[in-house]
Amino acid sequence: MKEALGRLIELVYAATKTAKVRKRLMGIVAALVILQLYFVRELIAAELLFGIGFSVILVLAGILYLVGAIAEQGWDLTEAGARVIARSARRSYSKLSPVIGALAERGWDLTEAGARVIARSARRSYNKLSPIIGALTVQGWELAEARTRAFARSARRGYNKLEEVSKRQFRHPRSESAR
Repeated sequence: MKEALGRLIELVYAATKTAKVRKRLMGIVAALVILQLYFVRELIAAELLFGIGFSVILVLAGILYLVGAIAEQGWDLTEAGARVIARSARRSYSKLSPVIGALAERGWDLTEAGARVIARSARRSYNKLSPIIGALTVQGWELAEARTRAFARSARRGYNKLEEVSKRQFRHPRSESAR
């Protein structure tokens, strides 16, 4: 290996003895090295960008999968809960229907009895208050009649005075006949 490397160095040294060849060779080598470094950097950058993009897609897919799995589990639990509630409601209804019927019948009876009590009380109150109401009605009628008479009297007086005033001839204070 050392011999091959030594021969390569001698060959390069012999070829670069002239300045013109040396400058061209160094320019080509420098361009290759720069291009190689730039290309490698671009490949590394592209690989990093693709890696970041794929990791974001992986995270989003994982989140969506978890949400879907949780929703599916929740739907199953909701369905089971609805079945339990329906079963419980059916049992409760079958056990409570006689009680509810008896309560409704008892409530109807109590309502009917309460209505009878209220009607009886109203009849008693009316019987006790009817003479008072009658007297108040008669007295109120008399007061209304007296007020109507007074109003009619006042209207007649006002009409008579208005008639007297309207028969007099009107003269304006600035008119020529009044001067």
